[in-house]
Amino acid sequence: MSGKMNWQLKLIFILAFFGYVFLVFSPMLNTFFDPQEFITFLNPMRAEMPVGQYMIESWSWVNNQGDMIGFFRPLTSATFMIEYPLFGLNPMAYRLVNLALHLLCAFSLARLVMLLSGKTWLALFAATLFAVHPATVVATGMIVARHDILACLFSILALHSTVMLSRTPGTTWKALIPAIFVLLAVSSKELGMANFIALPIMFFLWPGRQKCRKNTLYFIASLVTVAVTYLKARYMVFGDLGGYGGYTELAAVSRHITTLVTQVSGAVFLKRPISIFFIYLAAVYVIVNFARAELLRWRKVGVAILVTGAYSFQSIIGDTATHYVYTASAFTVLFLVYFVGRIEIPGRKGRQLLTAVALLAVLAAGYVTRRECQSFKNEYVHCERIFAALEEISDSLPSESGTVCLVQASGNTQLDTGMKIVPLYMSFIDTGSECTFLVTRGVDGESDLPILVWEQDRIVIR
Repeated sequence: MSGKMNWQLKLIFILAFFGYVFLVFSPMLNTFFDPQEFITFLNPMRAEMPVGQYMIESWSWVNNQGDMIGFFRPLTSATFMIEYPLFGLNPMAYRLVNLALHLLCAFSLARLVMLLSGKTWLALFAATLFAVHPATVVATGMIVARHDILACLFSILALHSTVMLSRTPGTTWKALIPAIFVLLAVSSKELGMANFIALPIMFFLWPGRQKCRKNTLYFIASLVTVAVTYLKARYMVFGDLGGYGGYTELAAVSRHITTLVTQVSGAVFLKRPISIFFIYLAAVYVIVNFARAELLRWRKVGVAILVTGAYSFQSIIGDTATHYVYTASAFTVLFLVYFVGRIEIPGRKGRQLLTAVALLAVLAAGYVTRRECQSFKNEYVHCERIFAALEEISDSLPSESGTVCLVQASGNTQLDTGMKIVPLYMSFIDTGSECTFLVTRGVDGESDLPILVWEQDRIVIR
């Protein structure tokens, strides 16, 4: 009877979990595409770009010197190749895939928390809190940011298998599993390279390791093999390591770290200073209360900071875009929740209070995240209006080779500014067009060229 009751409770929790997450993210699911998604997969797929070319060029561009720079994310590209024939121009379908992958990350996080703490309620709390963390909105809603979710998923699985390996006293072939997940992570996004730092830190420094020379050798050798193979592949594609042309100056690193902390803590999404104050106060209390007077616990705090910092390198040395902190947010939740679970709270009332606080945190996070989802949707309304208006007049536009159309993007309103993405949309609407669309802020005097202008809630041709 108790076994049946346990299954009923699990089923109720699972249904409530899925229902709550869907309710939180529902406002943005049918949001129109981001312009970058036309560059990355919609236009190449519509134009039937060859697979080899697409795998290399979908995340890359040619600089002024004629050299190809950019990124190599074949696994993420492969998912779009599979989905486009099925979903076409249906943004909700792609976002549901992103949301499903996001939930897989949450469940994987729960398994890792369970492995570290041995506490089921703590694992469920971590999964639910991360599932509705406001810093996950952009990565989940921006279809092209799927690489962040995939890299996070495989990084969590890599760390999970690393911890299991460190606790295994006898030689096992499972010493190769972390490297396999790392390969999948770096094939999804460059962020996966953080595993080359984070996994050895967790393997050697997290307490409880069972020393086995062969396991250690296989673990390190397999990671090195993946690193060499991956870097060699990038050299073959780009002629060097690829990536951005420049990175954050040393003087700006502290500012990036400050922004990162506000993002992963959720403080940047809060409007009231008192709420932000309590967020930081609670985090400091949890860490200090966990680690006080015990050197071994301070060692865990140090490992947590190093590992989370490794997965944050893109925000620190690159840009502070919100979708970049998806993985950093996952590991922030992981370690903070782990530290919460290790705090000793005496008495039944103390445990009830902790449960109430955890539930309140999940509800508050869900409220903030739903609000962010609505804001996300509002930002793309003008993109959809421009695309729909352009479809209506596309048959009237010239398509002959050598013809030039001017696109006026004055910047007076959000729609005027959005006109600069007309060339991207036209590449999708009419793949056979050889007309060149030039974006301009204004046209001086008379022009013999056709000009597209946003005027009175529609696009007109002057």
